[in-house]
Amino acid sequence: MTKRMSPFTKAMLYSGLVFPGAGYFILGHKIRGTLAMLLIILILAVVFVEAKYRADIISHEILSGKIDLDLLLIRERIKTVQGFLSPEVIAWLTYGFIGIWAGALLDTYLLGRKKHRQNNND
Repeated sequence: MTKRMSPFTKAMLYSGLVFPGAGYFILGHKIRGTLAMLLIILILAVVFVEAKYRADIISHEILSGKIDLDLLLIRERIKTVQGFLSPEVIAWLTYGFIGIWAGALLDTYLLGRKKHRQNNND
């Protein structure tokens, strides 16, 4: 006899390991799931655009011969190249990403536990 995974456990795993907010859909909270996912996608898009912009600048400098193909020089240049966003904004976006992920995971846990208790009482 196989034991099926409870929706509560599945929601936690989806939110923690697959994508922030994915567990909400398993628990039936589609608006919360959509909001969490959209915020995460927005943050990732902004960070990826910033990373691509900086990478383009550095690759152009390497190809034009301004900097050598040395990992230490490239690493220093990554830290100093000016992008659209300041390092502080990137840090806050990172904190927001982690906060949304952790918040969605905690909220999924609390909602799942509540739903699990209701199912056991019925």
